[in-house]
Amino acid sequence: MSKELLNFMTWVNQDEKLGYTSIGIERIVNRYITSKDLIIDDAYQNYVKTHRVGFLGIKNTIMSKETFINKCKTDPEFSNKWGLKIEERELSLEERKRIYEMEYTNDIEVENNHWLESKLKTRNTPTKQITLEYNNEKTYYYE
Repeated sequence: MSKELLNFMTWVNQDEKLGYTSIGIERIVNRYITSKDLIIDDAYQNYVKTHRVGFLGIKNTIMSKETFINKCKTDPEFSNKWGLKIEERELSLEERKRIYEMEYTNDIEVENNHWLESKLKTRNTPTKQITLEYNNEKTYYYE
């Protein structure tokens, strides 16, 4: 855990005005630790550390983080080597409708009519599912 995160946790714990309980702090920390960016950063840093100095101490060319991510998405051999699998897929209208119902209508079914697309758009209902698999753990994100 980073020093900044520990400092943040200490600050939140000491500031009674914020009203966070230890459970609330734990939820914040868990969201931070499992964030998509943190998972990708960890895999990329492992790649950078390994490639920084190559054979006979000669520096290797290190690909950018964006190139690393794209290669993990498109090259299964590369993805397996670095243990980071990234899959993206578009959500169907029915899946988007279900997300909307869970978040905004307490699971009450919404009519599938001409207003549905507008409702999904105005509430920024996700259109894409991203699956990250890293260190044999799968995590799902929606954008």
